[in-house]
Amino acid sequence: MGLFVAAYAVILVLHGAGLSQDMIDGLGLLAVWMSAGVCALAVSRIRFQRWEVLLAAAAVTSYAVGLTYYAAALAGGGSVTFPSPADLINLLFYPLMLGALAVAVHRNVRGVALSVWLDCALGSLGAAAVLAVVLRPVLDSASAGPRSLATAVAIAPPLFDLMLVAAVAGIAALPRCAWAAGGVC
Repeated sequence: MGLFVAAYAVILVLHGAGLSQDMIDGLGLLAVWMSAGVCALAVSRIRFQRWEVLLAAAAVTSYAVGLTYYAAALAGGGSVTFPSPADLINLLFYPLMLGALAVAVHRNVRGVALSVWLDCALGSLGAAAVLAVVLRPVLDSASAGPRSLATAVAIAPPLFDLMLVAAVAGIAALPRCAWAAGGVC
């Protein structure tokens, strides 16, 4: 897998040497589907016994399906409306991955003191505040138009990105002892 990613990076660097956009798009899809394949392998190895792995695999696969739908629609010579089914399928990635993170934390972190959870919440809110400032121009331009499904779909990815980064920041703020066997700090 690592060799393929390195080869893909080299191909992207050499794009100016005459590679077609179709070739680059195809390799990108292959990389995404290889990630989904690795997730499927993980699911088969755990024999469907860990929800966080199942949810993460479903998230990566939904993203791959959405990109494939979009690429197929464009390859057919047609135009893709916005929002398209591909956009809606891609949005499934976020709640599925947030669910995977929540299940992983719930499974592995127990008996942690309230003060530790408050530290994690503060870390999450700090990350969210920084990202909200960074994403404000994107959100302002996307929400400038009338309220519609297209506006909601345009605003959703940066907001979900904000939620994912905040969740990961909160998880990273957990002390090492929280992940220990008993989870008691």
